Amino acid sequence: MHTFARFLISEHPEYMDTLQLVVTLPFKRGARVAPVEYLEEPEIKSVLARIDRRTPAGRRDYALFSLMFNTGARVQEILNLRICDLRLVSPCQVRLHGKGNKVRLCPIWRNTAQHQHAASTLR
Repeated sequence: MHTFARFLISEHPEYMDTLQLVVTLPFKRGARVAPVEYLEEPEIKSVLARIDRRTPAGRRDYALFSLMFNTGARVQEILNLRICDLRLVSPCQVRLHGKGNKVRLCPIWRNTAQHQHAASTLR
């Protein structure tokens, strides 16, 4: 709306007084773009290093966290995963079901695929 009002001012300066009121309206609360926060590689390695992979639960947790870090998947996308959503042979990939029933295919590293295979055999 602000951009359109500025455009109209340039095209119809006779309405500038009225359009200036539109331009001065505050933006919707929360509409400001927040910086994207993410973990750097050493931080990711530190998180993964703290998981005890000697236990079945630790191997499962390591597989889940490595998949989340690899794909950038939301927690809900990981919770929605089924075994048939994983392709653990080349080209390794995972099918993620996101918000609004959107489906996306994400490639995964061979190392991540190996962890997924190891975790899927824990049953």
